[in-house]
Amino acid sequence: MVPRAGISRRCSLTANDPALQPGFEDVDTTIDACAPHYGVYDFAATSGAAASEHRLKTVLARYVVGKDPVAYLDDYIAASPLDRVNDKAPPFFVIHGERDTMVPAREAREFVRRLREVSPNPVAYAELSGAQHAFDVFPSIRSAHVVRGVERFLEWSYLRSLAR
Repeated sequence: MVPRAGISRRCSLTANDPALQPGFEDVDTTIDACAPHYGVYDFAATSGAAASEHRLKTVLARYVVGKDPVAYLDDYIAASPLDRVNDKAPPFFVIHGERDTMVPAREAREFVRRLREVSPNPVAYAELSGAQHAFDVFPSIRSAHVVRGVERFLEWSYLRSLAR
């Protein structure tokens, strides 16, 4: 089973967190690799980016989480991959469009920068020139290359996990 991208980003950074697995605290929830596409990384707008602040107030607080971001800041931080970066992160291959107007590429760049600072595992980043959010919804040469790249990354990750 392949988890949805938003779920996989956070789960990749919260492996074996007993607070997130009530009733099965002793189960290993480690993820071997993560390859998010055009993800939202700054749920809590802790980066200070204007685009993150705007998304928090106009979309996340109103339609997704449904809670006041000031009163429930801890909930937003807990859900924010940018604020969950740690040295136990698995290998990542982050893919983002340079022209993404929903989630600016600089958010993905900041996520990758923070991951690279602490993770002992590889953190690859592909910023696709001219690509918009959800660039791969319609088949294209670009999306075919991305699929091949992700396939190679996941195959490498799988073989690496067998060697451990």
